[in-house]
Amino acid sequence: MNETIKTIAFGAIAVVALILSYLTSQKPDDSAGEESKMGQALFETFDPMAATGIEIAEFDEDSSDAKSLEIVKDVAGWVIRRPGRPDYPANADNQVKDVSTILFDLRILDTAGDGAGQHADFGVLDPSQAVPGDRGIGKMIALKNDKGSPLARLIIGNEVENLPGTHYVRKPQENTVFIAEVQNVNDVSTKFVDWVERDFLDLDKWNVKRVTFDNFEIKEGKLVPATVHTLDYEDSAWKLSGSALG
Repeated sequence: MNETIKTIAFGAIAVVALILSYLTSQKPDDSAGEESKMGQALFETFDPMAATGIEIAEFDEDSSDAKSLEIVKDVAGWVIRRPGRPDYPANADNQVKDVSTILFDLRILDTAGDGAGQHADFGVLDPSQAVPGDRGIGKMIALKNDKGSPLARLIIGNEVENLPGTHYVRKPQENTVFIAEVQNVNDVSTKFVDWVERDFLDLDKWNVKRVTFDNFEIKEGKLVPATVHTLDYEDSAWKLSGSALG
């Protein structure tokens, strides 16, 4: 009888050992880590009023045309940066609100993927690094502070199927793709005309002190810069390039 009890005891110990060995050999459940991110903010809290710069980049996959726009706030107000040319006044107050709405307190709804190989499928390839033939390129939007450092930067990709207003998103420096509810995506564009005052009839003519004619010429089918003429209003008279107009 004692031998039988010993046999059963040893058998039970062996079973327990096998179970412990199996449990300790299992890999940690990554899904728990992913679930823990749900509801978290994508960016650290920032003051939207501290934003003095906006950067937007897109890539037209059909024409292989890279498009970007940078708007900054200086002492005179919001202006559009134009490399090699003077800055252009921008009507950006509403646009800044739209961008701030997109990026401020953006919450993670779920994790879509962790691999760079999935970026094209989700439409979150970086437009600043896109080349002709690429597909699945997103829209990059960034808010910057007065030092030019980003407060928040995000690549917005495809809309999630059957979830209007919900998009795949990722930070440019990270591979992980999240799902988030993003508002006003289509209201923010790289089109110059969307950032300037188009109704010049709203101008108070008595406040106009300078008019610049930024001319262009067509040469060999291309639009090239021509002579720029500037009119200044001084001493109750308009002057063109230093010469008074009669």
